[in-house]
Amino acid sequence: MAKFIYRMQNILNIKLRLETQAKTEYAENAARLAAEEEKMHHLASRRQQYENEAKQSAMNRVNIASIKQSNESMAVMKELMTQQAVRIRIAQKNLDRARDKLNLARFMKNCARKHLRNLSRS
Repeated sequence: MAKFIYRMQNILNIKLRLETQAKTEYAENAARLAAEEEKMHHLASRRQQYENEAKQSAMNRVNIASIKQSNESMAVMKELMTQQAVRIRIAQKNLDRARDKLNLARFMKNCARKHLRNLSRS
């Protein structure tokens, strides 16, 4: 009987390592998502600056080249923001998958612990 409990302890140790790996993966995905959201914030800020410049150009002397450049810059920023939104959705999906994996690893670890406790009691 002691040998069986010993094998169950090995299984529990494996489950603990799997949980640790899942925690690490979750943290990495959370950091990636935060970085992508930060990039989006910077893009939105730059776009706002371009819009303000376009308004200032329109209010001051009419400089067609400056207004055209501001409009082109805003269009580019809009495209970059669209691409960044896609990256954020992908990062969020990866984070959700990592969270599911972590929850499964925790569940499996807890099951192994309960089983080991029940074996040690009998």
